[in-house]
Formats: sequence, structure tokens, C-alpha cells
Amino acid sequence: MDHAGAHICDPLEKLTCKLLTAASRAGLLKEGCEPEETGQMLATLCLGGPHQQMMFGRRLLTTA
Repeated sequence: MDHAGAHICDPLEKLTCKLLTAASRAGLLKEGCEPEETGQMLATLCLGGPHQQMMFGRRLLTTA
């Protein structure tokens, strides 16, 4: 799992954060959106984070 994190998850999260930072500086993000936090959410969704959390009995991204 550490290997996958170092070679898949971490680079994807860093790239997403870098792209969102550039978009934020260009004024393309909605006011109040933090690039780092938004990048982490996008990376989590791309890597199946909600599915993984459900397998462990956690419901982090549920709606009412």
C-alpha cells in the first residue's frame, strides 16, 4: 500500500493541487475554495476514496 501511495496517490494529489493553485491565481475558482483542500477531495474521488471508506464502514461523503 505504501508503494501505491507513493507512486499513484501522492503524485496525483500534488498535480491536482498544482493545477487548482494555477486556476485560483487566474481567478477561475469560486471564492472561498481552497486549492489544497479541493485538490485532496478531487484526488480522493478519482482514486475511489468513498468506495474504500464504505468498505471500512465509514460514511465520510454521504448526503441527507
